[in-house]
Amino acid sequence: MGEARGSSYAVARGLPWFASNTDLTIPSPRGIAPGNGAAVEVVRIATGAEPQVAGKPLPPMHRETILRTGAERPLVVGDRLDTDIEGANAGGVDSLLVLTGVTDAAQLLAAAPKYRPTYVDAGYCGGCSPGSRKCPGRTAGSRAAGGPLPCGARRW
Repeated sequence: MGEARGSSYAVARGLPWFASNTDLTIPSPRGIAPGNGAAVEVVRIATGAEPQVAGKPLPPMHRETILRTGAERPLVVGDRLDTDIEGANAGGVDSLLVLTGVTDAAQLLAAAPKYRPTYVDAGYCGGCSPGSRKCPGRTAGSRAAGGPLPCGARRW
């Protein structure tokens, strides 16, 4: 809470305010936890100010990543409809929604078109964890060559 308090003082005094993202929650091994967006909301409520959001769901972050990596068929993987998938759609790239607990099936089915992913997966497979580089459930092949997606994802 100390960081939000200090940020509120600085923003109230006119310091430019940038937020990397507005994810209200994030999945964690213990369940759903507050995300960066929760801290953004604290400062917003305390000051009445609005941050300039530098990252998702806005396209510039996605565009810059594509340029820097030279990706020809980028795939945005995320667990939130309102930042990850919306950002992919705004940037005109495919997306994979993983149902890790942030977004559930009912929210997915009720989603407006701008929040609908290209692909859906039930979540990380048994041996995977968010951010893991090795996954026993990953299948061989590359997406660029039309190969399968990781962990049994299905086209939405």
